[in-house]
Amino acid sequence: MSEFFLALVSAALINNLVLHQGLAIDPLLRSDTDPDRRQVHALGLATLVSLVVAVGLGQLIYHLALLPLQLEYLRLFVFLALCVLPIKPLLAVLTRLLPTLPFDGLLPLMVGNLALLGLSLQASEGSYGILQTLSWSLGGGLG
Repeated sequence: MSEFFLALVSAALINNLVLHQGLAIDPLLRSDTDPDRRQVHALGLATLVSLVVAVGLGQLIYHLALLPLQLEYLRLFVFLALCVLPIKPLLAVLTRLLPTLPFDGLLPLMVGNLALLGLSLQASEGSYGILQTLSWSLGGGLG
């Protein structure tokens, strides 16, 4: 359990995906106009949930299906599909659950989010377990 908290704090504060690795730098934040603060919060929440879902499912498929069948070379295609396909349903669920946040218009930004694919590939290359991978994705989204 201490590995979970260590990975969570490390991903959120020390090895931040944006600051340290430059993975999820968003064009919304780099635009000339001042972005709506609620839209930035909606983007952060959507990224957090998609990191947990995509990376968690990706690692489960990688460890339970690809490794036993010796199909490790297909991990990029599997991770890419898991990073793109659940985004629209995820945004629809978040819109229903939190109607005060503007999740509409975030689809292009979420589809091009490199943090999902980058963290999935990093977790598969390392010898991380499922719990540590989930803590990395949760910490990355919180950071």
